[in-house]
This record gives sequence, C-alpha cells and structure tokens, in this order.
Amino acid sequence: MDNDKPQNLTPSLTDLMGAMAAAQAAQEPFFLGRLRAHFGADPRALPVVAEEFPPSDHPNFQLAIETHLRDGGFTAELLGVSGGDMFRGVSLPDLVSPPPAIPGVGGAPPSLGPVQYRNVRLDEERVIACVAGGIYLLGHGEDERFALLVRGPNDAGFRRQQLTVEALHELLVDGGPLTRSLLGAQGHRPS
Repeated sequence: MDNDKPQNLTPSLTDLMGAMAAAQAAQEPFFLGRLRAHFGADPRALPVVAEEFPPSDHPNFQLAIETHLRDGGFTAELLGVSGGDMFRGVSLPDLVSPPPAIPGVGGAPPSLGPVQYRNVRLDEERVIACVAGGIYLLGHGEDERFALLVRGPNDAGFRRQQLTVEALHELLVDGGPLTRSLLGAQGHRPS
C-alpha cells in the first residue's frame, strides 16, 4: 500500500516556514502602528528633528519635560524601546520603518521594552532619575500630537556620549513652540 510509505516532510516544513516568515513580514511593526494611531496619520510622512545635548543637560531636559507635563496641559504616554543596532541605538525613523537586521552586528527590529532610566547625581544629597531610553507620545489639546524619543548618554566607548532627543511632528521643521521649549531646555536648571 502506498499509504504505508513514509512521506517526504521537507516540502511541508519548507511551506510552513515560508508561511510563518510571510505572516511576520505582513504584520505591522509595533511602533509604526502605535505612532499611526497616536497621530491619526502615517508617521513615515512626518519630519524628524534631532538635537544633541551634553550629558550635563540631561537633568535639565528631564525637568523641562516634567514641567511641560505638569503645567503645560500635555497628555503623555512613555514607552520603552528595545532593539536597534549596537553602534547607534534606535532612532525615530527606525521605529516607523524598521531596518533589516545585519548579521553579526545585531539590529533586531525595535520592539516594545522597558523604559530605561539613568540616575544623575546633582550634588551630594540629590539624585534625579532621567529617562535614558524611551519614547514620549504627547498630546496637547484636541489635535496636536508629538513624539519624542530620548536616548541618554552611554558610557560604552563607541556609543553616543550625548543626550539625543528626536522629535516627530508635522510642524517641527518650522521650529514650533514645543520644539523651542523642549529642545531648548536650557532655561530649566536644577536648583
């Protein structure tokens, strides 16, 4: 009987692996979907503005964002980001259009992860916990939406030595008020 002969499983396994890969490729990346829902539009069409600050300004930026959230009428959600390549970390463009992984270098597509904090000593008695890895989804009023990716300084030799803040918003190219006040956080000094 032909039914008693072992069947070749290789085509079935190959088909299964191909179907799994196609399903994963068809699935929208988490941050693309989350940012699309936040903005109500395709975030890949919005400009990104990046600013770097010296590590000494990290607590100033943290205080500025906390002040805006407390006093400025903003709503916020803070999400952690995992992934990115080992040389530069993750960027806002990576979140909306994840790059392919590079064998041997890493580069796992960005995914939801824990918010990373860095304790910064202000003086002998005071320490402030600063966001060192996370994305703020900010709202102001009914229609205004922003996203801020914060990457704190990293002490690893080849990694970034600056606080990097990337902002995603349709008005950022013109330097809107949030851009000027948050990215120019110089007015907020720890006392």
